[in-house]
Amino acid sequence: MADDALPRSRWLGPSVLMTLLVIGLADGSARSTPGPILDGPYGPAIGADALANTQIGGDSSRSPNLLTAYRFRATESAALSTIRVYLVDGDGYAGGTGGTVAIRLRGDSGAPDHVPTGADLSTATITPGNPITGGFLPLIRFAAPATLVAGELYHLEFENTDPSPRTNFVSINGLWTSVVTRPRQPTLEDLDWAQLIDEGNGWTVRPSSTPILDLGYENGIHAGIGYMEVWVNAARQISGTNAVREVFIPTIARRVSTVSVRVRRLAGASPLTLRVGESADGPVLAEATITASSLGEVPVWVTADLPSSIVLQAGVPYELLLAAPADSSYSAVAIERGDHYDFAASTYFADGYGQYTTGSGWSGFDQPGGTTNNKNSDLQFYFR
Repeated sequence: MADDALPRSRWLGPSVLMTLLVIGLADGSARSTPGPILDGPYGPAIGADALANTQIGGDSSRSPNLLTAYRFRATESAALSTIRVYLVDGDGYAGGTGGTVAIRLRGDSGAPDHVPTGADLSTATITPGNPITGGFLPLIRFAAPATLVAGELYHLEFENTDPSPRTNFVSINGLWTSVVTRPRQPTLEDLDWAQLIDEGNGWTVRPSSTPILDLGYENGIHAGIGYMEVWVNAARQISGTNAVREVFIPTIARRVSTVSVRVRRLAGASPLTLRVGESADGPVLAEATITASSLGEVPVWVTADLPSSIVLQAGVPYELLLAAPADSSYSAVAIERGDHYDFAASTYFADGYGQYTTGSGWSGFDQPGGTTNNKNSDLQFYFR
């Protein structure tokens, strides 16, 4: 096994549940930390098991609907000039010419159901074609952008206005989780980021769906979720010499006191170990175990509480390692960020990427049926 095949880890007893062993300095290292130190979530903080399409119009397959909408809370008091979404064609996803998609920015009802209401604030129209021309993740511009108010709820409503919408249609993709959780994503309020659907009987929330959406404001700020694929068919095992990690370099110092990961257990009763350390054979800062009974066949979020905070310093390489003894097995799935599709860096975790090892060095996650050793996907994790 190569020297770097499985970074140093100290195994804690299997009876320990989410306890932490601090091996390095509690503040991260002896270095000084110039500039600000931010608190709050750090990492992708996005969980997904697959993609889920919603037909805009469509026939009787999959998710036929008359209307779908993305609800979001504005982060800027500025005009919303562009959006980027994930359109998909193919059998069951699109038909005919692809139809014509009218996009309307609307306000929120303010009622308990928080559905689209009122006049159109701005509009755009796209004719995606079938097969789609111009890319699967198009940049859509509003001809007369509406100025939003930070903190207010808005909706992007998608309607197929083709005369035969159930013949000529396309689908919009979102992230999907096999189990409905509240919140859907650990650091987002369900009210602030959701997909709604109206099949003719009023709006309802799709509880397992998370919008893939880049909101481009006129002031240059981008917000949203730019993760646009789940590499479920290239899951990596965590067992013995097989391990996964996220390597990252903070651009701004971060004070963190917990670490959360989303994985599943395949077999065995030995614990999963989480290790935070400086990479390139640097000091180990903290190590934690999560008991096997905390995990099952379906991926879930689990959190280890740190007894004292750690400062992840700007410009310093770190790694978050997930490992397990050879008698037990866990599984991790990478999520692909949309940097190859022009999603803004502020819509995904841009400080690092995920890797795996089988005992002879580290490699970036493999794209199913595609490229290997990629640097554009992340583990499902976050610090807080």
